[in-house]
Amino acid sequence: MSNVTDIKVGVIAGIAGLVVAFFVIAQLGEPWADRSSQFLDPGGTGSEAFASPEVADEVALATAPGRARDEPASAAPRSATTRAPATPSAAADGASPSDARASGPRAERSERATPAPAQPARSASSSTIPAAYTTVRVTSDMPIMAEPGSGTRIGTLGATSRYLAEQTTAWVTRTTPDGAWGQVWVPWEQGRRRGWVDLRGSATTEADVVVHISLSRRELSLVRGGSTEWTVPAGIGGAASPTPPGRYWVTDMVATGNPTGPFGHYAFGISGLQDRLPPGWTGGDQLAVHGTNEPHTIGHAASAGCVRLTAEALDRMREDVQLGTPVIIER
Repeated sequence: MSNVTDIKVGVIAGIAGLVVAFFVIAQLGEPWADRSSQFLDPGGTGSEAFASPEVADEVALATAPGRARDEPASAAPRSATTRAPATPSAAADGASPSDARASGPRAERSERATPAPAQPARSASSSTIPAAYTTVRVTSDMPIMAEPGSGTRIGTLGATSRYLAEQTTAWVTRTTPDGAWGQVWVPWEQGRRRGWVDLRGSATTEADVVVHISLSRRELSLVRGGSTEWTVPAGIGGAASPTPPGRYWVTDMVATGNPTGPFGHYAFGISGLQDRLPPGWTGGDQLAVHGTNEPHTIGHAASAGCVRLTAEALDRMREDVQLGTPVIIER
């Protein structure tokens, strides 16, 4: 009888252990599921405006100490060539794609009944979209100077992103002939100035993938080597909170853990700010490209400033977009 009793006790203890383990795993499985409030507070002010699709969005990735991610920050873009330390690169906003390597896009699925076909980037040109460019990996805060080597400091290129502490990889729009200094846009600044950082001793990467957003056409395109690979509809800021045009880069890549939430399952934070937030807004002000739980707003001016895509379009972006990828938003 004692053997039977021992077996019964063992079985009960084993079942109890499995129940406890399952509960722990369930709590850890979606680290962002219970932290969506860090991103936004939709309707939190009680304002009727937040019930309208014109502003029912989260313009920013608000402050958060850490989060899930797909790849280590050190991962180089798949179509990139890495070099360190820096050597001379090309002229303003990109060089010839001499060592750029293209890879074919994955066939896209769409939430819409008919997927939007890839189209030529009608506004894309050598003067607005670089065919190739340099990025720099920032391991410690870098002063941004008004001129190469000058004593006038106009900003700081931080080692981590302002909101989510992501390791910084920044878009360098051009370099000096000797490659010692690189020009960058000052991140998270309303005035949108450019300055110079010292590239000596820093790892740089050559890449050729650019995200281009046309506000007038409400489209997002992925451009490789100056040629459009695909284009999809995009939701943009509404009349009261329009998406600000500018030249930004990807600063944060976030798996939200909540595919049915207002950000969808994934978000790309960028180095821009929304300077026209809706009245009473209680969220952050960082611009982002992300999903939505209001798919009917895609292709319309219906957000508080961020760019909205389908889940399928976000997955397609994730194949090629990395930290430091330029995001060019034009009217």
